[in-house]
Amino acid sequence: MTGSSEGRPRVLISELGRQRMFVAAVNARTARYMLAAVGDPKTESPLDWDDRLYPFEKATAWLRQYLNAAIEHLEMYADIVVPTRYFEGMEVTIAPRPFFTLCRSAIESAAQAVWIMYGDGPAGRVERHLRLLYKDFDEQAKAAKAAGDTGEAGGALARRDAIAERLDGMVSPDLLKAKLNYLDMVRASAKLIERGPDELEVLWRTASAATHGKSWFVDATHETEKGEEYQPGYFRAVRTPREEVLLDVEETACHFTLSAVFRYVNGLGYDAGPLFASASEQVLRETTAKPGAEAVREELLASMRQRFARLSGEP
Repeated sequence: MTGSSEGRPRVLISELGRQRMFVAAVNARTARYMLAAVGDPKTESPLDWDDRLYPFEKATAWLRQYLNAAIEHLEMYADIVVPTRYFEGMEVTIAPRPFFTLCRSAIESAAQAVWIMYGDGPAGRVERHLRLLYKDFDEQAKAAKAAGDTGEAGGALARRDAIAERLDGMVSPDLLKAKLNYLDMVRASAKLIERGPDELEVLWRTASAATHGKSWFVDATHETEKGEEYQPGYFRAVRTPREEVLLDVEETACHFTLSAVFRYVNGLGYDAGPLFASASEQVLRETTAKPGAEAVREELLASMRQRFARLSGEP
């Protein structure tokens, strides 16, 4: 259910919508178990070569951090919208803006990992890793300086400058310092889930509008019912969230993050298929049904298990 009891309309999510939310939450939790199941890269795996090429702040460690961040955002969404335990009379009410904000944060976090992994071979991936790493240390130094912590600021700048000293032709100094923004990485990563760059940009901008309190977010995501004209040209209005828009952003964020984890696991040299199957099965076992919805849940779980078996390559 979206909205609240304090003047905003309450919209009951349809049965199909609840099933789609359930699947998205399972994807988010499956990503967590898959990521937890793998460790260091296997010898001579694609990402192992990246760590050998730049063995200091290893790309695999930073990629894992980006993916962990994405999953944490989605787990908060999942724990609210699709809790693993239900009780009689339980009702979940969500507000649209935080919903979009969590999904936007997940997409931005995962997009950094995907953008790196789409680099052209080990050299291309390491180049992108170093560009992000340089910016990370720069931002850490700015935050420490604002907090008056000169020691931390100096340490972060020292780590940043050490990157430039170790380049050894891997990336030009100008490119290392060139501007990077989330939108470019989001657009470049859209192909991971077979979405167009423009399509994913629209979703990202809409979610960003929610995060920053922009008025047009409501126009883009709600139905408007015009009421009385209280002044010439001004009307009272009731805004109702559109279910499909809510479902699209959360399905996209969860699918995108799970797909990013899948690519990372394969890049480490592990077989992501069996890990995906066991992780998803664990998530399904841990999630109880809402009272009165047990039969529907079992039908949904059966269809999901069939889909997971196909995706993991099982017979």
